[in-house]
Amino acid sequence: MPDVEYSDCIIRLASAVYVLPCPLIHQPMDFSFTESFNTATRDHVKSAALMRSADTSRRKLADALENLRSVSPSVTGSKHQNAIMYAKEYFPQINQILFSCKVQPEMAVLNKRINFQWKSGVEITKIVKSNDALMFDLVMSLSSLGLGHAGSATDESVAGNFPPAAKAFNVAAGIMSFLHNDLLPKWVSVGSDMEISQLPMEAVGICCDALHILFLAYAQQMAIATALMKPETINFSLISKLCFGVSTQLNEFVEKMRTHAAQQYARLNPNLILFITFQINFQESLTNYFFARLVWSKGKYGVAIAILQKAVSLAETRRSATSKGLPDPSDPKSSVKAVENDVRDYRNHLQKLLGEWEKDNRLVYFEKVPTQLKPEESISKGIVMKKPEIFTLEDPVPVQLGPQVKTVMTAPPAQAPVQAPVQAPSLHPLPVMPPMGNDMPPPAYVAPVQFQRTDSDLAREMQAKFDMGN
Repeated sequence: MPDVEYSDCIIRLASAVYVLPCPLIHQPMDFSFTESFNTATRDHVKSAALMRSADTSRRKLADALENLRSVSPSVTGSKHQNAIMYAKEYFPQINQILFSCKVQPEMAVLNKRINFQWKSGVEITKIVKSNDALMFDLVMSLSSLGLGHAGSATDESVAGNFPPAAKAFNVAAGIMSFLHNDLLPKWVSVGSDMEISQLPMEAVGICCDALHILFLAYAQQMAIATALMKPETINFSLISKLCFGVSTQLNEFVEKMRTHAAQQYARLNPNLILFITFQINFQESLTNYFFARLVWSKGKYGVAIAILQKAVSLAETRRSATSKGLPDPSDPKSSVKAVENDVRDYRNHLQKLLGEWEKDNRLVYFEKVPTQLKPEESISKGIVMKKPEIFTLEDPVPVQLGPQVKTVMTAPPAQAPVQAPVQAPSLHPLPVMPPMGNDMPPPAYVAPVQFQRTDSDLAREMQAKFDMGN
C-alpha cells in the first residue's frame, strides 16, 4: 500500500514556540539625562543635544515596550517592529553617554541622581529592579532589542513566513551571544557592590547565553518547517537529525539555567518551561517519526515499525512530571492547551500510519518487529544547523563634558626675523593642532592603563559627586 503523507499538523507543531515578553522600563521615569547632566553639558551644544535626544528616545522605547502588552485597537502596526525601531534608536545614545563618561570621569558631574528601573519580561515575578550604572541601561536596552527580534520572529512564524522568522531568531541569538561573551564581561562590577540575584534575568551573562541557545533552537524549528512545506523534496534523514538537534538544544537551555542560574531558573515563567518540555519530547517523537519513514523506504519494515512505535510512545501524555511523553494538552491552565487540536491530529496520524504499516507487514513482508532497537537503529546525534548573526557594538565618538574653559590668547613680543637654514623635507610632517571649538572632543579617548575604573565604580563616583554638591 502507498505510504501515508504526513499531516499539516506536523508543520504547525514543529514550528510552535513560546513567546518571550520583552522587559519593561518602569514608568513614570523619575529622572532625565538633561537634568542630571545639566552642568556637564550646558556649555556644549552637541552634548546637550545628545542628552535631550536620549531622553526622547528612552521615553519612546518605554512606550513601545509597554504597548507590547496592550490590547488596545489604537495601537497600530507591528508592535515588535516598533520596539525594535526605538531600541535601535536609543542604545547608541546611552552607549555614547557611557563612553563619554568613561573617558572624562572627572567631568561626569551629576546635578540629579540617576536611577534606571526595569522589570524583567521572562521572569514570573514583576519586581522593579533598580541600578544607577549606565551599563545596566545599555544592557537592558540591548536585551529589549534581542527579545523584540524574537517576538517579531514569532509573528512571522504564526503567519507561516518561516524563512524570515528563522533570520529574526538568528539576529536575537546574536544579540544575546554578544551580551554574554562581550558586553557583560566588561561590566566587571557585577558582584562587587550588588548580587547577581538583584539583576533581571536579561542582564545576567549565563542567562543571556541560555537565551542565545533557545533562539537558535527556535531558528532551527523554522528551518524544519520550511523544509516540510515542500513534501516532495524532503530528506527524511536530514529532517530527523535536525529535529533531534532542536530537542538537544532545548535540553541544553533547561540544563544551563537549572545548573548555572538556579535562582533565575526558579523565577522563570512555569508556562515557558512547560512548553519547552513539550517541544523537547515532541521533537524527539518527530525524530523517530521521520527516521522510521527513512528506514521503511529502505525496505527494513520490521525495524521501521519498531521506530514508529517509539514515536507513538513519545507523543502520549506523560504519566508524571519526570517521565517521557507530552504534558497534558487538555489541561485548560497549560500553555500547551493552544496546540491541543494539533496534538490530537498528530497522534491520529501516527496511529493511522502505524496501522497501515503493520497491516502491510502482516500481509506482505512478514518481518519480525524487534522489541528492542540496536544502537545503529536509532538517531544518536542531532544536527545543529543555525548560527547566530554576529552583533557588534562599536566605540562611539564621545561628546565633551564639563564647563567650557575660556582662554585669553596674547601675542608674543615682536622679534627680528631669523633666516632658517634650508633643510631636506621631513618624512614625518609636524602635527597640526586643530582649532578649539565649543564641542571639541576630549584629547584622549582611552583612559591611562593604570586607570581601571569599572562601570559601577563610575556610577558610584558620579553619585558621590552629586551627594557632595547637595
